[in-house]
Amino acid sequence: MRTIKTAIAVTLSVAVAYALNLNSPFFAAIAALITMQGNIIDSFRMGRDRILGTIIGAFIGMIFSYIALGNPIVIGFGVLVIIYISNIINFKKTIAISSVIFISIMLNFKSGSILNYGINMLVDTLVGIIIASFVNIIIYPHFSRDIVLNASLQLLGKCEEAIKHLVTGNCQICLDELSEEFELIEREYPTFKKEEENHLCKEGKIDLHNSRLLIHKLYHNIHIIADMGKNNKIDKDNARLLDKMYNLKVDYSEQLNNEEIVYNYHLKKSLELIITLAKAFNMEYQTKIKGNIKG
Repeated sequence: MRTIKTAIAVTLSVAVAYALNLNSPFFAAIAALITMQGNIIDSFRMGRDRILGTIIGAFIGMIFSYIALGNPIVIGFGVLVIIYISNIINFKKTIAISSVIFISIMLNFKSGSILNYGINMLVDTLVGIIIASFVNIIIYPHFSRDIVLNASLQLLGKCEEAIKHLVTGNCQICLDELSEEFELIEREYPTFKKEEENHLCKEGKIDLHNSRLLIHKLYHNIHIIADMGKNNKIDKDNARLLDKMYNLKVDYSEQLNNEEIVYNYHLKKSLELIITLAKAFNMEYQTKIKGNIKG
């Protein structure tokens, strides 16, 4: 979908640039191409960097244009100045864009007002950024909140399956699948937080911040259980809980060694975390579990 949205944004940017008789539709198209990202937060970030880069590059270009337009040595020195200034003001991500704008001025400007040339370039860039951001918002907008929620649900289900396999002695489970979902949550969570900070999405009924903390605990508990291997005895409380939650019949023992006590501690914590997460994600499932336990 991002490919299609990028094509639409570039097409509209060029069309609008023609309709408004802008100086250079090329920069509008390039701005739209760069601004279109996988999610709205990244699009805003790239748009911001594009604007800042255009301003820096145009400003340095205007200054160096009075020295010698088209001079290779002057152009190289100008790029060096842009890199130096961008590093000082911590705008490192704008270096490439600033340099492109600067080189464009130094090589393409022919006559007229250099100030007007720079302003026109900024206007062209703004058109591309605005259109790309608009397209990204209205056409199948990509929110990291949805990814975090779906990955959390997937991870919860896989954790349940992992526990059932582990307590029945079938250790041939793929913890890599749990890791993939967990890493996806961790990768998308910072963007989700920025979406909330910028009021691009609402938390809604599900508290994904708290559920993420619970998922952390569940994920690490299951890894501890898996690392302890099979043939660990199950205590009575956990056996009863497994029966009520999953209708899973397992033998239990009253006599546990120290390692088995630790094993059962993490198993119980995992099952309790699953119940808590189920309550957060699916009230009907949680009601069923609670009803079974009470029975």
